[in-house]
Amino acid sequence: MKKILLSFLLLPFAFLLQAQEIERTKVFSLLKTNQASIGLSAEDLENIIISNAFYNKSSKADLVYLQQTFKGIPVLNQIQVLAFKSGQVVSNSGGRIKDIASKVNTSGIQPAVSAEN
Repeated sequence: MKKILLSFLLLPFAFLLQAQEIERTKVFSLLKTNQASIGLSAEDLENIIISNAFYNKSSKADLVYLQQTFKGIPVLNQIQVLAFKSGQVVSNSGGRIKDIASKVNTSGIQPAVSAEN
């Protein structure tokens, strides 16, 4: 009975043993190689944060989670999840706001807190 209980407790963590983190340079290489098929512009590549990237042994895929940013600030709920196999995109879900600079009104905005404060 103890073995069964222990296996149920450890089961949720089994996927962690089958995943290993990917180097950031490999992620950027995958993104640049597949830039057109993903729909990323040069500006998009400059304004993303790689929130997570790992290789999943069970699916044999590189999984990459991208967070969209605008002027260095993460954009709420704009996360894109990509799966790569053999260097090619096999899954693309989530999204980004396209041409975000034209949709954000930043003229006349004054900081609420000065640099001194």
